[in-house]
This record gives sequence, C-alpha cells and structure tokens, in this order.
Amino acid sequence: MNFKHTPTPRLVSKFIASYDKLFEGFSPQQIAPHESPTQFWSSLLSLKVDISYLGGKFRIIDKDALLTFHKPFINELFSSCLFYLRTVSYGDSRKINSMETLSVVLRCCLEKNLAGWEAMELFAGGVAESDTVFLDFVGIIDTILSDESASADIKHRVLQLAVVFACSINQLSPGAYLLRKNFFPALLKMIKDPETQAFGFEAALLLAIISNFHRTDAAKLNPCLQSVKEVEDREMLKCICYTANYTMDSVIKSYQEISDDSPPTFASSMSNLFASFRPDRALSATPVDPHRELFKNQPVEAAVILLPIHDFIRLNPVFNAVLLEPLMLQQQQQTASEKASLPPLLYTLLSMSSYVLSHASSIASPRATAYANLCLATFLDLVENDVAMSSFLQPGLSAIRLCRQRQPPLPQGANNRPAIGALLDCCVLWLRHNFHKKLEVRSYVCCTWVLQRVIWFLSKTKRRLEYHWEELWRALNFLLDFLANKTEVAPSSRAERLVQETVLLLDCSIRYAESFLPSPSAVHQLVYELVRSSSVLQKHHTVFSQTTHRSPSKSANSSTAAANAAYHHLIDVVSHYEGKVQESGVASSAVAVLRVISKEVERDGLFGGKEQNEEEAPKHADELGEVGFIRFACADGLALMPGPD
Repeated sequence: MNFKHTPTPRLVSKFIASYDKLFEGFSPQQIAPHESPTQFWSSLLSLKVDISYLGGKFRIIDKDALLTFHKPFINELFSSCLFYLRTVSYGDSRKINSMETLSVVLRCCLEKNLAGWEAMELFAGGVAESDTVFLDFVGIIDTILSDESASADIKHRVLQLAVVFACSINQLSPGAYLLRKNFFPALLKMIKDPETQAFGFEAALLLAIISNFHRTDAAKLNPCLQSVKEVEDREMLKCICYTANYTMDSVIKSYQEISDDSPPTFASSMSNLFASFRPDRALSATPVDPHRELFKNQPVEAAVILLPIHDFIRLNPVFNAVLLEPLMLQQQQQTASEKASLPPLLYTLLSMSSYVLSHASSIASPRATAYANLCLATFLDLVENDVAMSSFLQPGLSAIRLCRQRQPPLPQGANNRPAIGALLDCCVLWLRHNFHKKLEVRSYVCCTWVLQRVIWFLSKTKRRLEYHWEELWRALNFLLDFLANKTEVAPSSRAERLVQETVLLLDCSIRYAESFLPSPSAVHQLVYELVRSSSVLQKHHTVFSQTTHRSPSKSANSSTAAANAAYHHLIDVVSHYEGKVQESGVASSAVAVLRVISKEVERDGLFGGKEQNEEEAPKHADELGEVGFIRFACADGLALMPGPD
C-alpha cells in the first residue's frame, strides 16, 4: 500500500505565537478574546523571553512601519513592561522578563536612527506623554539600583538595561531624562559593595555615558557630572581603578593574541639567529609589521573603560591622588601580593595606550583614531598636573610593557625607568606610525602639546632624564618633512597650526637642552639632528611669513607670533652650526659633523640656549575641548551588553 506522508506540524511556543500575531497587527483582544488586555500582557510577560526571536522580528521592520503600523503595539508593550517592572515583587518572573523585553525593544528600535521626538512617539505615545513615561522608566531604574532588598542579580540586570537605554538613546533628547535623577549614589554603592563590585565596569560606563550627555551645554544640569567632579570617597575611587586596571589588561592581551611582541630574551634571540640561517628565511633580513587588517577590530570594546578614567583624571583631584599613590611608594614598601598582582593602573594605561597609538590609523578606522585621540587627551590632562609629573619621575616599580608590534621597535627601557619614559615612548609611537594623506592633525597637535609640557616641566625643575631622545627628534623632523611635502594632508590652517606647535616644541627643546638632557652628548645629538634637518625647516619659511596675516583673534595672533619667533630662533641656531661645520672643512659624514658640533658646544656653550626656564607653564587641555568620543563609547558600550545576535 502506498501511504501518503503527512508532515509533522511545527510546534510553536506560546511566546512566538503571541508575538507573531502582535507583529501582524492583531490586538490583545483579538488574540485572546476571553482575557482582558491586562491579563493578556500579564500572561505574555510571564513567559521566558526568546531574545533572538524578538530581536530578529524588530530588526526586519523598517522605520516607517515602526512609527505607523506597529506604533500602538509598541506603546502598549512598553507601558505594560514598565507596569510590571514597577509593581511586581523581585521573585516574580514578570519583573525579569519585562527588563529583558525592554532591553530588546530599546536596542532594536533605536538602531533605526530615530529622531528624539520619534522616540517619544514610539515609546510614550507622543511628546506630551513623554515626561510621564520616561520619568517613570528612569525612576524605576533608580529605585531598583538603590533598593537594599534587591538581589545582586536583579541590580545587575537593571543596570544593564540602563546602559542599553543610555547607549542606544545616545545624545537624543529623551536622554535628558537620565539627568532628572541622580544615579550617582546608587552607582557608588554598587561599585563599593562586595556583592556588586563585579559589576563595577557597567556602573562606571553608565556614569560616563550620563556624564557626557550634551556635556558642553548641559553640564550644570547634570548631577552625575557634578558628582564625578566632587566625589571624595577614596574607597570607591580605588574600586574604579581596580576595575579599570583589569579591563585595560584584557584590552592589551587582545592585541598580544594577534601578534606576540614579548620582549626578546637571550634564548629567543639565539633561536631567531639560528632560524635566520634557514634557506627559507635567508631573504627575510628585516622584521616586518604584522598585517594591518589583523588589527581592524582593535581595540576591543572593553577599551571604553578609558572614558570614565579620562573624565575622573580631568575633573577630580582626589581620583588623581588615588591614581598616583602607588607611584609614590618605594619599591621596598610593596607587599608580596602587590608585586604579584597587576602593575599600577597608570602603568597599565600607558601600556594599553602604546598599542592603541601604534595601530590607530593602520586601517583608517575612525573608531580606532577616536581611541587614540582619547589616549592623548588623557596624557595631556596628566602632564598638565605638576603632582602627576613629579610622580612620573619617580623610579619605576616595574617595567612597563609597551607595544613592539610595529617596526622598527623603540629601544627597550630599563625595568626601573620612570613612567615618564613610557609616556614619551607612547608619543613617539604615535608620531612614527600614523602618517597618512588624511592626517589626524588634531591628535598630532595634542601630542606636541603633551611633549611641550613634559619638556617644560623637566627644564623648569632641572631634571635630567635618561631617555633615547634621538628617537623623538627624528620623529619630529620626519613630521615636519611630511607636512612640507604633502600639501593635501589637511586644510592649510590646521596643518599650519601643527607646523607651528612642532616648531615651538623643537625651539623649547633647544633653548633648555642643557637643563633636561642627561649629558653633553645628548645636547650635541639634538643640535646635530636639527642641523641635519635644516632643509626641512627651510621648506616651512613661507608658512611662517604668511601666517602673521591670517590669525583671526588676539590669542591666535599671540600664538602665531610666538611660533614665528621660535622658527627664526631655530633657523639662527641651525645656521650658526652649519656655518661652523662649513668653516671646519670636514667631510660631510655624520661622525665628522657631530664632532665639529661637539667641539663648538663644549668650547662656547650652546648657541641660543638658556640656563633658566622662566616661561609660564603651557596649558592646552581646556583649548583641546571635548574629545568627540561619546558616539564610539555608546556603540562599544552597547556591543558589550547582552542582547539579540
């Protein structure tokens, strides 16, 4: 007999069946005619949320359909979730399910580039109702976060919901409702409480996102931002440092997993030597950079922890004291457990920054460049703090591992060298490895400001720093050469500003060379590098003859005048020593030229140099303004939260 095969009917969960009907436009009364709307939503929100299904359904809906056909359903769903989130007990499944549903709805709907008023229409039913709905929403979050009877799991879930909302809404107008509640006390308690310390990353991230909401025009109305400035709870600040330290360490490891750049040991050096004798390695005389495409997703999203750290460094003096405290301890004061744990946060920050700055423009990623800009802005805030600079000059507690994935690597620093050496290395790595047609002029200017402040402080305090200074001078000269030959790198006014700041940096260096360079030979080397780049300096002559007429403001005129004076002083110094070299009649070899320069400096002193730095400290952090990082912070913060694939 021939039996016809009957396909087995596909079983569909009640959750999916109910939502399928809702997405098709059926009302709760049509789907469950024997239940009231309240009973329907209560029943639906009692079911375990299928996050992948729900996210998939919302993501296939276009924006127009979302704001028209699906708007009544979303209004009702949002309102029902808020009701059960507010009213039912912590043990009721509807509370957790409402959180998960809201998280999916907010994330997937706000992905569609809604305007602020459209978000109010979609979730609240209209602009007129937005105060009621959104104040209820943020009030519920604050209540649960502050409730001592809520479990750690519940607090973690509602914290993640808050992060999803804050990151999804970004700078849209409904985000202002987050400023109507002061979340800081609840977040502070979560960061300190042993039961919730594990969620310190999300708490610090939420604090940073809220603090940066329309920061330039809403700062006085932002209670979180005011609290970041004023908090003096050292225990809480130490917890943030602890969380950031481990998070940044994971960011560093993600780079190292792509390309192992462990410092060479004697054994590895011998192994590489013997390997080079193999026929297949014979033509590989020099190491090559790992393929840039491998780093296209770096840094990993966890690097967003840099934003709250930057804010605290910039705004809070007590945080700076906590951050710098380990550097002020002598080596013998460290306990065995401290030596076995991670290095101080500042060391980890420098290490992570070295990787970010080395690879920032490897693939022309605006995100990677934004992270580099934030690293440099953080450096600028640190070096403009005299206490921080004094801490940077203390003998190192341990070696700071810096990126060695780009060739040629910088010379290896001693284990106990001061942290300032690692900071200078980070700046050199940025200068070396980020030359492109579309030059990141703002970041390069910030880098020169960092270096200006370091050299000013060293010369002012007469601290002679052992460092491979020639690497810095060569990087700066190469930058000037690049700018002279690439007229299309940036709008002329911005490129000229970078030339001016670089010249100011070199001029400051030569004026006070004998105050901060570690030896006479280091002074001779600086003069030699300037003489060697004489033609590069001459290429910028027209820039300095033209900029005087372009400055639009008094402060700009003052800056331009200082740069012009610095340029002509540099030219005078270079011309003086070029003349001495020509008079000597020696061969033009590097050794011979350096010998002539050394003799001249030793006999007559440094031409154009000064014994005492009487200049005021350069201050540029306020001029730098906002770092423009918030959209990347929101995207990365959202990517770290659980949600639909």
